[in-house]
Formats: sequence, structure tokens, C-alpha cells
Amino acid sequence: MTQIQFDRQRSIEEVARVFQLFFAAGDVWEVRALGVAGRANRTDSGYFNDPARAAEVVVDSEAFLTARGMYFTLNPVMPALLARACNRMEPWATNTTKDHHVVRRTWLPVDCDAERPSGISSSQQELTAALERAEEVREWLMSYGLPEPVSAASGNGAHLLFPISYPNDEESTAMIKRVLEATAHQFPGDGIKIDTSVFNAARIWRLYGTWARKGDSIPERPHRVAEIKTVPDCMMEVSHVA
Repeated sequence: MTQIQFDRQRSIEEVARVFQLFFAAGDVWEVRALGVAGRANRTDSGYFNDPARAAEVVVDSEAFLTARGMYFTLNPVMPALLARACNRMEPWATNTTKDHHVVRRTWLPVDCDAERPSGISSSQQELTAALERAEEVREWLMSYGLPEPVSAASGNGAHLLFPISYPNDEESTAMIKRVLEATAHQFPGDGIKIDTSVFNAARIWRLYGTWARKGDSIPERPHRVAEIKTVPDCMMEVSHVA
């Protein structure tokens, strides 16, 4: 029992750290779980404005133990959406965040993933290749003036999250789309794909500290917990990036 409680508390702390890093005081965000309880068409969703409360709800939810994946909106959303499911998870949710619900763009996301058949986890070799590619992408984008990103492992691939501060408008969306397309053009092939589809404002992103469960977990392709790898020193000094 002690060990279970310790694991729960550690998970709560890890998830709370994510929300504290990605959101400012007063922000509202959505947490969305897909494929809960092994049901492909079940989506659970909740809206939160309290990192500590959100972390407890997420870790204690049925989705944490059973969902194919848990995600969060990278960008803060309209505070009014809190009334959909206020600091709780709603099973079988039908209303989720749309692009026009986002109040501002705070992150430019890059997703490096191994090309493989759909519905399976990556092998260790594929994951390592994705992480190595992300390091190359990181250096290349920073050479053009982007700030140092948060680096993370999604469970099956590698993430880079560059802090930005832009309005949620067509110009900002077009800019992020161009950056992703240019990055994919610069780094083609070798079995690693740069996902150019993650430019939209309401993009949901793998929630670090939760499981990525694609297909069956087998020794060659196990389920893994998504985790943050590195955070820039300037972000370590504050609880969020605006």
C-alpha cells in the first residue's frame, strides 16, 4: 500500500509540474483522454485552472490507468470553457476545444516520430533515432533565433516546445505552419518524420507523466510514460512561461 501511495504522489507531482510549466496563473486548459477503458470511441475531457487540483484529478481518473493516451491543450483557452467540466473529468465528453476557443499562442510544437505501422509503439531503436533527430532540429531552429525549447519524449517519439507569444490569428497560424513545413523539408527521410499537422491553435499534446499506449505492450515495443527531458534554465526559475 505504501508503494502504491508513493507512486501516486510522484505521478501527481510530475503532472502538476507540467501544468505549472505550460500555463500562467489564471489560464484555463483542457485535458482530454482518448480510448478510455479500451473503448475506441470514448473520450473523457475536463477543463482546469488549478495545476495541483488538475494533477490529482488526472492521476485518480479511470483514464490514467486505461486510456490509449492522455493529452492537454498546449495553448490556454477561453475561461468560459471551465463551465463545461470545472476541474474534473467528464466521461464520454462531446464538447472539446476548437481553434477559435484558444486565447493566445504560447508554444510552437515540433513532433519527431518514427515511421512505422499505425497502432503500435516504437522500438527502442526508433525512439532513440527520434530523440537524436530532435537534437538536430533543436540546433537548427535555434540558429534562426528561436529560443531554447523544452525537450521531451512522447513515449514513442521526441518533442520540442519553443516558447512564443502571439495572438491566435490567421497570421500566427500561417507562421507556425511555415516553420514546421520548412523543418520537415530540412530533415527528410531516415525513418523519422516531422509532423507538419500540429500547427493548429487547439492542438492537443501528449500529457507528460502519463502513459502512451498504442497496441499491445510487448518487449520489443513497450508502452512508455511520456516525460520532459530538459527545461531551459530561464524556465526553471518561474512556474510558467507566458
